[in-house]
Amino acid sequence: MAFRTNQPRLSRRGIIAGFCATATAVPVRASDKLLIAAASDLQAVMPALTTAFRAAHGVDVTVSFGSTGNIARQIRQGAPFEVFLAADESFVLALARDRVIADEGAAYARGRLAVVVSRRGIFGAAVPSMEAIAGAARDGKAFRIALANPEVAPYGQRAIEVLTQQGLLELLRPRLVYGESVAQALQFVATGAAAAGLVGSSLLYAPNIRDAVGYSPVPEAWHTPLIQRLAVTAKGGSAARSFATFMVSRPAREILLSHGFAAPS
Repeated sequence: MAFRTNQPRLSRRGIIAGFCATATAVPVRASDKLLIAAASDLQAVMPALTTAFRAAHGVDVTVSFGSTGNIARQIRQGAPFEVFLAADESFVLALARDRVIADEGAAYARGRLAVVVSRRGIFGAAVPSMEAIAGAARDGKAFRIALANPEVAPYGQRAIEVLTQQGLLELLRPRLVYGESVAQALQFVATGAAAAGLVGSSLLYAPNIRDAVGYSPVPEAWHTPLIQRLAVTAKGGSAARSFATFMVSRPAREILLSHGFAAPS
């Protein structure tokens, strides 16, 4: 299997593909290869998923990561990817509505948000909380809060929802810095470039990341659910359809649950 990312450490860019779910396994040839575009929140879990898929089907897989919005745009422009793993189902549904892809695919997971703080920053070893971050802002302390770019990244959109729901958006807006993706936002915190952030819980399963940050879950009631959906693009063949079926199977679900995702329903 060729497993590739275009980004240092956690993430940077991405591309795409899709899914046409079937209830039965799709036969693939040993010579088949598969190109997948995946949302950045999948970076820590994709090695386990692609390893399990290759063991079952003997298919080489290449994965590119990026923000869901950028991937969807690239699919519309004809990017050569076969499976699209989105962090927010609305992007897949829009592609299906506009007949860029053949169908609406299938939900495969539900994403979760976490508050993270850099162990190098002003919060140190403190348990992360929105209250502590807001208190530091009210005290006039200088620090930055990293989010994914809400214009293209679902986790950034939900982070803005969290700040709005908690009545903190205007207080914290001057401190916000945006990563190109949720993985880059976490990288800002892990390296100390930002003292705190709102990121995907699944990325906390990346090697050594928990040595660099403290974290706590964000209540799901604070934001719109992050239902993650996959689709097979027009360029997808038997290997893509087989991977789509695999992603909604019990083995894949168990891998996703072990990396911080929840079941989609």
